[in-house]
Amino acid sequence: VSNGVFLLLPSDDVVRALLREMHRVLRAGGRAYIGEVPPPISPLRRLLRRPFEILQTHGPGELLRRLVRHAAGRAAQDGPGKAPAVMATPGYWTATPEHFRALAAACGWQVDRVARHEVRAGGRWVEYPRNRYNYTLRRAAGPG
Repeated sequence: VSNGVFLLLPSDDVVRALLREMHRVLRAGGRAYIGEVPPPISPLRRLLRRPFEILQTHGPGELLRRLVRHAAGRAAQDGPGKAPAVMATPGYWTATPEHFRALAAACGWQVDRVARHEVRAGGRWVEYPRNRYNYTLRRAAGPG
């Protein structure tokens, strides 16, 4: 199981290396679950969607609490005589389902399942607003 790890990787080359190593150590016929691989989106869209996601998944109270906490933190960082803090959006690895399937296949995996990531909200499962994808991979039963 690898949940939320692949998005932290820097490049396709590192992803390939990880997929090959997972394939090497997993027994024949074994399965691997890769969770939360985000598809590519523009930095502006990523920045603008976060408040909406918090509102949708956690409600208005949590959004307000986070905004107040952020403002308080910024005020403390930007005290008298200090340069304003700059918030950077960290980069992370992304892949369309088609691209991830191709990488996995090139490393010897069979992709059994691709599904949008879901979360529990209001007592039911709903698609995660960030549109991340989950994959179930299988190593061939034969040698190799």
